[in-house]
Amino acid sequence: MKHLKSTLLFMCMILALANYSHAQEAEEEQEEQEEQQELKVMLYNGSFEQANTEGMKKPQNFDDHIRDWVSATYAKADLFSESSKSEMLRVPENAYGKQASIDGSNYAGFRAYTKDAKKLRTYIGRNLQSQMEKNKTYCIKAHVSLADLSKYAVNNIGVFVSKNKIQKGDSKSIIEPSFQIKNKLNPVLNDREGWTTICGTYTANGGEGAIIIGCFEEDSKLQIEKQKKPKGFVQTQTLDAYYYLENVEVTEILAASQCDCGDGGVKEEIIYSPPYVDFDALTDEEKISKSTVYFAQESSKINSVAERDLKSFVAYLKENPSVNLKLTGHMDLSEFDESRIKAKLADIGGKRANSIKNYFVSAGLSETRFTVQDKAASMPLSKYKTPMQLAKNRRVEFSIQ
Repeated sequence: MKHLKSTLLFMCMILALANYSHAQEAEEEQEEQEEQQELKVMLYNGSFEQANTEGMKKPQNFDDHIRDWVSATYAKADLFSESSKSEMLRVPENAYGKQASIDGSNYAGFRAYTKDAKKLRTYIGRNLQSQMEKNKTYCIKAHVSLADLSKYAVNNIGVFVSKNKIQKGDSKSIIEPSFQIKNKLNPVLNDREGWTTICGTYTANGGEGAIIIGCFEEDSKLQIEKQKKPKGFVQTQTLDAYYYLENVEVTEILAASQCDCGDGGVKEEIIYSPPYVDFDALTDEEKISKSTVYFAQESSKINSVAERDLKSFVAYLKENPSVNLKLTGHMDLSEFDESRIKAKLADIGGKRANSIKNYFVSAGLSETRFTVQDKAASMPLSKYKTPMQLAKNRRVEFSIQ
């Protein structure tokens, strides 16, 4: 009987654990679905599949066959498809080279640069499903591939987010040097084998309702690379930098980490470094106010530069045992966005302040001399989201209590 009771008890425990595991999995799946539902898609037909391609015979055909998209200047872009009647517009082999589609059987094409006086740059654009909302963040992606027969490759290719209408009917080119979405370091895009992802996040001013894709800098300011003709092609190279375009996406996101730009999560570590001051030459009040410590993004670790400066501050505190300090920790605005989906960042300001307190205590100072508070992102030194402005906000400040 005892053996039977033990067996039944063991089976009940197994069932309880199984039920708990299933419930936990269901809860995680529901949370994931809810998070995905919160990501608002701002455009459809980003892969150019919704198109009437059966009658395609001539280049510069983009506006005649595609839904939702248009050529953004009077020089027309191109649409390529497996079902095109013209070999010039076929997928994967066409007048500009050979490239398979990422998704489906179609892709678009635009001319980013040309040395042919008879040709012009082309641009591709469209209205979004709705206007962007102020201070909300959007993930924007586009995939491009340099055509095999292009004699040139250039940089300054990307996505311009616009409040205005898409088409600039009498424009030969659209010069927008401050276009928002381009790859880090703005490299020359010269990959002909596969597709290069152009990707970035955009925080809206409010009211933006359109995007344009192309090359946005003057010829004289472009980096231009001459390309050798690939083996196996007998056609003459065009005097262009011509790019195929596929899978364009604009999605509203809660935090920048939801925008996967294919960099493996690697972040550029920027730690703000204030101008050097002679610590010994400062007044007591200045020694406290100017000893602010800055941190890397999503980190509460004291870096080597800060540690060097803190040594002088520790010496001052040992010489002035009556000085008690309040340590106030802050996060940047990007970390605040990330804290919506990363619980560990919710109190990153407090963790930074505590790391400084722990450093002081380890240096021989009494723990009772310090109090800690977390101001999160409520007191930013700058409300801009450029890397350097964000870096100024990741800090711990000192004040006398």
